[in-house]
Amino acid sequence: MTPSLEVSIPPKCFLLKPLIREVDATCSLEERYPGVTQVSARLIYYPYFGFPVAIGSPRGSRPSPLSGLFCSEDTGVPERISIIVDLLEGQAAVTDITREQLEAFGPDPLPHLPFALTVPAREGFPPGKVLDARITMDDANKTALTFLTFIATKSRRLRRCASEVTLGAPVLILKPFWIMEIQSHPDNSKMLVDAVSGGYHPILT
Repeated sequence: MTPSLEVSIPPKCFLLKPLIREVDATCSLEERYPGVTQVSARLIYYPYFGFPVAIGSPRGSRPSPLSGLFCSEDTGVPERISIIVDLLEGQAAVTDITREQLEAFGPDPLPHLPFALTVPAREGFPPGKVLDARITMDDANKTALTFLTFIATKSRRLRRCASEVTLGAPVLILKPFWIMEIQSHPDNSKMLVDAVSGGYHPILT
């Protein structure tokens, strides 16, 4: 079974809506690391290509969306994104991004990668720069197909499918993060805080 790919050029662009404000990120760090003092915080957006996935039924009937291969007719937003490829390191991962988390973002059409984009300020959030992509669309497509092929070999459900597994046309997803410079942290001077989930990771310097 070899996954196939629907290609859309240029891809549509969506924001993954930020939920964690600067004050919330600060409080979370202070609870985890007593004595931490925040120096500054800035909002950035990390670029990904997101791929919906559809699989055929075990009996070979018409494919049904596993994760929203087809876009909503009224908004053009994918129902669900199941695979993402980050456009800085080229790593693929399984995800579960629903249409309710996405918001359409211009310009349309998008400039060629790499690009220089800034997301304007929105209620409760400052403007944020989009990090420049280093992975081309072609390379991201290949990575997603390879990753899905690997997943298909590990999934009993996918192995039973008579029809091909299909990746939907990729969309560009901009995910927000806070870069927080802090004092009094035992190991690091910067933390990366996920502005959607609230998770955080040290930035080693």
